Amino acid sequence: KLSLPADSGMQAGAFVQVKIPHVGKTSTLQIPSAALLNRAGIPGVFVVTGKDIAEYRMVRPGQSANGAVEILAGLTAGERIVVSNTEAVNNGDQIESAVHG
Repeated sequence: KLSLPADSGMQAGAFVQVKIPHVGKTSTLQIPSAALLNRAGIPGVFVVTGKDIAEYRMVRPGQSANGAVEILAGLTAGERIVVSNTEAVNNGDQIESAVHG
């Protein structure tokens, strides 16, 4: 449905083609592809809480490229996630963070 000014010359039921400009995102949240799991048909990642506990979180993945996957919903920038040995992790597991120097 489209609202047009009365003087547009268009009538109800007319066929038109409309181009909607793509508004680019300013930034995209991406994670390593290895961090994305599919448990019981639900795509998600293990988020590490402040108490270093793994919690499975449902996410909506987007496009994948170069070993990374875009996350469209379900995860916020800055949250810690499990990126390795993900198949061995279960909800509620204690997670040891690897420190890279």
